[in-house]
Amino acid sequence: MSEEQSVVIKYCVSKEGVFSIDVDIEDFDDESIENLALLFSSIGNDSFHAQALLIIKDAFLEHGQELAFTTFLTSTILKKKLIEDALEEKEGENRDEDDPIIKPTDLL
Repeated sequence: MSEEQSVVIKYCVSKEGVFSIDVDIEDFDDESIENLALLFSSIGNDSFHAQALLIIKDAFLEHGQELAFTTFLTSTILKKKLIEDALEEKEGENRDEDDPIIKPTDLL
């Protein structure tokens, strides 16, 4: 971690496909905790994904790997769709048949 960084979240995948997450926090002061909260809460949003995708694209193109980037992007889209479908299927299994599709509270 550089002196400029107060928090780092590092996601890794081993060659065997095992995921790991490493968190490095320089100090547990209020500012570092707030920075960690901001970083962590940003990870799942579309804006963060768009920024990350541009950085990844630039890295591929910098090494002349346009085809590899296309393969990466295609695989990412397919995996994201599979995950979304699995989540929807699980939600459908947990939903009672008598439950309305749109609950009145969802409209508020």
